[in-house]
Amino acid sequence: MQSQLGEERSNSKLLEPSPLGLALCRTDGTFLDVNPAFANIIGRTVVETLNLNYWEIVQTQCTARDKYLEIPTKNRCAGTCAAAYKHKNNHLVPVRVSERAIETDGEWAIWLSAEQVVNWEPENSELLESAPPHCNCHLEKLLENQNTELAKTHELLQEKIAELELAKSQLQLQNQILEQIREAVICTDAGGSITSWNKQAQRLYGYENSEVIGQNIALLYLQEQRELLSILVAQQLEETGESDLEITMQRKSGENFYSHLSLSLLKDVRGEIIGSVGCIRDISDRKKIEQELAQRQALFDSFLQEAPAGFCIFDSQLRYVQINQFLAEINSLSPAEHIGKTLREILPEIAPMVEPLYEQILRTKQPLINMEMSAENPRNPGIMRHMTASYFPLLDKDGEAIGMGALVIDISDRKQAEAALQKSEQLYRTMASNIPNSAVMLFDREMRFTLVEGTELAGVGLSKELMEGKTIWEVFQPDFCAAVEPNYLAALAGETVVTEFTYGDRIYLAYTLPVRNERQEITGGLLMTQNITARQLAEEALRESEEKYRCIVETADEGIWMIDAEGKTTFVNQKMADMLGCTAEDAIGQSLFAFMDAEGIAIAQANLNRRSQGIREQHDFKFLRRDGSELWAMLSTNPLPDKEGRYIGALAMVADITDRKQTEAALQQSEAKFRLLYESTSLAVLMLDENGIRNVNNATIELFGATSQGQFVGKNPGEFSPPFQPNGRDSLSMANEMMAIAFECGNHRFDWVHQRLDGTNFPAEVVLTVIEVGNESVIQAVVQDLTDRFLAEETLVRSEQALRQQAQREQLLNQIANQIRISLDLDTILATAVQEIHNLMQPDWCIFTWYRPNSNPPVWNIVCEAKNVALPSFLGTYVVEDTSSAGVEQILRREILQVDDVSTFDNVELRQAFQAIEVNSVLSLPIHTASGDIGAITCYQALYVRHWSDSEVELMQAVIAQIAIAIDHAKLYTQTRTTARLAQAQTQQLEQTLHQLQRTQTQLIQSEKMSSLGQLVAGVAHEINNPVNFIYGNLSYVSEYTQNLLKMLQFYQREYPEPSAAILNARESLEIDYIFEDLPKIVTSMKVGADRIRDIVLSLRTFSRLDEAEMKQVDIHEGIESTLMILQNRLKNKADRPQINIIKEYGNLPLVECYPGQLNQVFMNLLSNAIDALEMETNKPECKEGKDLAIRIRTEVTDNNCVMMRIADTGPGMSENVKRRLFDPFFTTKPIGKGTGLGLAISHSIVVEKHGGELTCNSVLGEGSEFAIEIPLRQKRN
Repeated sequence: MQSQLGEERSNSKLLEPSPLGLALCRTDGTFLDVNPAFANIIGRTVVETLNLNYWEIVQTQCTARDKYLEIPTKNRCAGTCAAAYKHKNNHLVPVRVSERAIETDGEWAIWLSAEQVVNWEPENSELLESAPPHCNCHLEKLLENQNTELAKTHELLQEKIAELELAKSQLQLQNQILEQIREAVICTDAGGSITSWNKQAQRLYGYENSEVIGQNIALLYLQEQRELLSILVAQQLEETGESDLEITMQRKSGENFYSHLSLSLLKDVRGEIIGSVGCIRDISDRKKIEQELAQRQALFDSFLQEAPAGFCIFDSQLRYVQINQFLAEINSLSPAEHIGKTLREILPEIAPMVEPLYEQILRTKQPLINMEMSAENPRNPGIMRHMTASYFPLLDKDGEAIGMGALVIDISDRKQAEAALQKSEQLYRTMASNIPNSAVMLFDREMRFTLVEGTELAGVGLSKELMEGKTIWEVFQPDFCAAVEPNYLAALAGETVVTEFTYGDRIYLAYTLPVRNERQEITGGLLMTQNITARQLAEEALRESEEKYRCIVETADEGIWMIDAEGKTTFVNQKMADMLGCTAEDAIGQSLFAFMDAEGIAIAQANLNRRSQGIREQHDFKFLRRDGSELWAMLSTNPLPDKEGRYIGALAMVADITDRKQTEAALQQSEAKFRLLYESTSLAVLMLDENGIRNVNNATIELFGATSQGQFVGKNPGEFSPPFQPNGRDSLSMANEMMAIAFECGNHRFDWVHQRLDGTNFPAEVVLTVIEVGNESVIQAVVQDLTDRFLAEETLVRSEQALRQQAQREQLLNQIANQIRISLDLDTILATAVQEIHNLMQPDWCIFTWYRPNSNPPVWNIVCEAKNVALPSFLGTYVVEDTSSAGVEQILRREILQVDDVSTFDNVELRQAFQAIEVNSVLSLPIHTASGDIGAITCYQALYVRHWSDSEVELMQAVIAQIAIAIDHAKLYTQTRTTARLAQAQTQQLEQTLHQLQRTQTQLIQSEKMSSLGQLVAGVAHEINNPVNFIYGNLSYVSEYTQNLLKMLQFYQREYPEPSAAILNARESLEIDYIFEDLPKIVTSMKVGADRIRDIVLSLRTFSRLDEAEMKQVDIHEGIESTLMILQNRLKNKADRPQINIIKEYGNLPLVECYPGQLNQVFMNLLSNAIDALEMETNKPECKEGKDLAIRIRTEVTDNNCVMMRIADTGPGMSENVKRRLFDPFFTTKPIGKGTGLGLAISHSIVVEKHGGELTCNSVLGEGSEFAIEIPLRQKRN
């Protein structure tokens, strides 16, 4: 209602020019709208009138308010009456009033029209005052003329109201339509002022309605274009009634945007212009795309004309539609000369060859890409051009070919460059591959290898195939790439880098330098690597040799002898001097010939001549020692040149081989003996080398059935063997392998199968021994025939197997008997018996079954089983459907059931039963115990048919007898144990009850002691705290007063620098200067002492929570610190031991929910025990002096939401026996009178039972102990 009345009010502004007073009000008199004429009647403004009530203005009413409201709706019609309005100046104004009731949304309002009565006679006042509530007919007669005019006015008003209601409905419809339009819509009046717009327009421009309604539409134009656009729009509207423009407009934010503005004039029914409506669409995106397309088109056109490639377009008739300058020049014509002409007209020589190809592309609509062509231009004969051409069809929207595009690239220069590059690359590769110990690599700007060559690549597992075309990151490991990448980047930046790097076990010198093109642009880089491993090793060896030379020379096992060009000794090491039997000083300066006989001098002179010629030699030589004895030596001699290469002497490495010479002489003597033994032995002996058999003795010829040595010489020993050895390996290759092992190890022994010349095989044992014959190593092979031994061993094995089988059976019986003695548990006995039978006899199943005839119904109960892994289990209970069946009868008659082959078993019932479970062989033996129990042990064989031997049946019978005895013993033992268990349980319960009572009593006593201690500590802390607070509170004043007095004294000293003699004497006697220095220190010491006392009191108060029974969240570190403060006196250094250090490693702990007093008791006990342990350690005579005495306290939060506190000491530790009894009540290791043995027991109870945690100890004897307390952060609630 409110909104609709508001619309009525807004629309009534059209009646403002009316000479009649018009007003709209509610039935309660509240004005909704008035025009100026109505307000003028009562001498007020429109605003003042709107703030009044209509029923207060009317003095003589046509219709009283209350009665008006009582009139039925149908009587609330329009009517005219005389009335008086109260003027602003308090006099009455006579009026003629016309009223009309209107209803909107169920609420009534009154339209009023009033006209002031001009010819007012005083005598008419009585008539006016006495007018009835309804229409006054007498007054109407007096005012008939005015009423007639008023009626006309009312009719006009009714028409206006109808027009307004129609306009209102049209406006509502218009607004709904505008809001549904997706584009921005703006309505203006005839003057161009905005009367309304939709939400899309509001969002587009960003203005609020109040900011634009009533404003000219030019507000939305760019400021510099407003005048011009207004004129242009006006002209278009005047000429065509419409205006359609694409212009730049502006949002409230100042942002410009492209828009499409479409304006149309609005006319009323009379054809008069009443305004315009405009539709605005944001085309910024389209404009942006159009600009980009234009730029791209310009770029494309420029590219098309300037590109170093030919482009052209043909129509479907193969006529040129477009061609660029490049391709036109190739054809030696201008682009204009091509347009409209066919290929045949432009190039008649090649048209017959390419036209079918073009027609095929148009027909198949398939492109042809990168077709290479080489030909002479007919217009420029003699010039060969190489080109690549790509042709592609141009299709319309229906997919039909309407033309063809062509891209032609002149690759003549590239072909020439490729030929030159290929030649250059081949030359480059040839050069790179011939540089020894090097590799050369070219890479581009992406660090991708383009050419790789070199002899060094294969040595590190690389190749050009592996590297070319790949980046360094694709070839090498990341850490290596990260190390060398800066060198590559430096080369690409124009720098030359020389570095050394290691790759694998090799060291390389790398040169990385840029590669430039003809325009001096860096196109890549060149990497040249040189393997300098040998040089580096040599340099390193040289450095080491310079340091170690003297040590090596002096400690060498060989003699070192240096001579000059005349043969005189210039240096010998101690080893060489010892060989010659003289000192090094005696040998210096002596001629080389002084240590030789006449024969040796002649040989040496020739050798020296060769040294002077630069010849190196190694040979044996005989010297004479000082005592005349012979010294045989092996010389390795080298000439020594100077820098110019002239001979200046020689160096010899001398090894004493006197013993070897003597050995060789003895060897020659023994060789003759060996030959005699070789020929006379009965064993086959062969002499072998790498080329085969060299010699054999007579025993070999006889063993292999040969007639002469010629049948052996030069052949491989594997040839005298079958093709394969028993292990399946080839005899020839295996023989070579055995010989190689002998050469490597010196000897080798193995078994072998040989083959005689008649084809028979025989086993043998072969012993290969490497011996020296002359200057070469050969193998002596001794072959022993093992045929007789193998036969004896086979007989022995069979006998051993029989004995082993018997022993196994006896072992099985013994194991079962031992099991009966070890364990009288029935299940254990049965399981052991079944498993041992399975292990020995290896059936597929071995089971033990109880037959329970007294159960309802009777059942077979398989209780034990031993089987192969892949087979199903038979364990379980099975109902006996027929107690008279063959299986039941057999077990009741105590008969053995032995079935070797189920398929041939004559008992049909049992055969079918066994076949149902898929077994082939059965062996079952019944058991009848003294107590009346019936069972059976059964073995099944499923995978094959098994013939049970008599020994196996006898074994089973023996086992059955043992099991029957064991079952009876087990039952008797079970009954006995049941009785004993009951008695033991009662005794144990009584012991636990007594132990718990004793423990509880002790803990109560201890808790009472700790409670009393807590009260005492709290009282002491309270009594100490009062005087301490007094002292601490006055210390600040004492300090302040002292400073003031000292300042005052200093002030007196400055003001009176020359005091009297009495003052000087008093100053000296009272030691004022010392007091100046010492008094502040005394005050500071007093404050430190007071702080110490306060800390002690705070610790006492914290520790005094021992008797608190309430669980609360506390700071664990605070409890530890208070306990340490109380124990501070015990931690200090004493006469008999040093100070005990406290090492704190506190973690970041939250508040922990616990019993703080009880937890402090645990800390006190553990820390006191740690101090006791450290004091005990220092009292030991064997304790090391100066040993560090320390207690380490660590706290942390664990992963399972618990807090862990560890207290460790460096004391003597504990033995395993002590650790086992650590938490037992009354157990203590302290002397009598120093411990009750209850501390750790109570601590364990507090942590485990009170807090649901754990208290553990880790101790190593001689190293110390660590106690770990772990409790939850939050306690569980019961």
